[in-house]
Amino acid sequence: MRHRKRGRRLGRSSSHRKAMYRNMASSLFLTYRDEEVAEVYGYERKQPAGRIVTTLEKAKEVRSLVEKCITIARKATPHREASEAIVPQDRLVRGNDRFTKKKEPELWAQWSDARAPYVTAQRRCFQLLGSREAVALLFDVVVNEIGDRTHGYTRIVRLATPRLGDAGTRAILEIVQDDKVRESYSSTEAPALEVDEDEAVEDVEATEEIADDEASDEASDDTASEEAADDAEAIDADDDGEETEEEASDDSDAEAEAVAEDEASDDTDEAEASDEQADNDESGEESETEESDD
Repeated sequence: MRHRKRGRRLGRSSSHRKAMYRNMASSLFLTYRDEEVAEVYGYERKQPAGRIVTTLEKAKEVRSLVEKCITIARKATPHREASEAIVPQDRLVRGNDRFTKKKEPELWAQWSDARAPYVTAQRRCFQLLGSREAVALLFDVVVNEIGDRTHGYTRIVRLATPRLGDAGTRAILEIVQDDKVRESYSSTEAPALEVDEDEAVEDVEATEEIADDEASDEASDDTASEEAADDAEAIDADDDGEETEEEASDDSDAEAEAVAEDEASDDTDEAEASDEQADNDESGEESETEESDD
């Protein structure tokens, strides 16, 4: 039985594993930092906001922590709105008209009672994440971008290429956002390149040379095709001449055979006639001998 053995160990101790989960969840929320803040902290956004790349096993384990934090922040949002309805956010900033407990104690009590669950939720998320900046982005940005979702805040997409070194299965852990919000964090278009006049002239000349080369190649192809057509016609003519010669030779052979057959038939007729004459001569001699005997 597997009592008290939920989750993966991932080859780490309990303290190391919990610290790793906190850092990964904080990294996921910190991807929503603005470009100005990124420049101050030296942070370069290599992935779209709300997305990190890790191994499949780590993504499945961190997912529960991320969704727990988002649920806490989402449930605390109505309390924040109620407190802002009592006292606007502008009056909390330092200034002459700043809202304080001494000036308006009764309003302060109402505002603090309405805001208490929101502050408790912030402290709870800070206990889970360990980063004040990540908690601020979670309550200010991430909750607004989720929209009306009540569950299914994250998505895991397995990547085809493994990780270099140990060939571990990689995956993308990202926060499911609204389509309108996703467009604002989409990759910006590449800026247009500034081209000097000299480079433009060289490009034009190069294009003209390429066009001339293509025209010359087409002309050579046309001439080659014409020559090939002429050669084909000449070959056809030669074939026709050879065929006529063969037909003439066949006709002459047929005539010679016919003449030979006629001559052979004449010889046979003459031989038969000579045989008949010899037979007649013999019969005449026999009749003469019989008459002499008589």
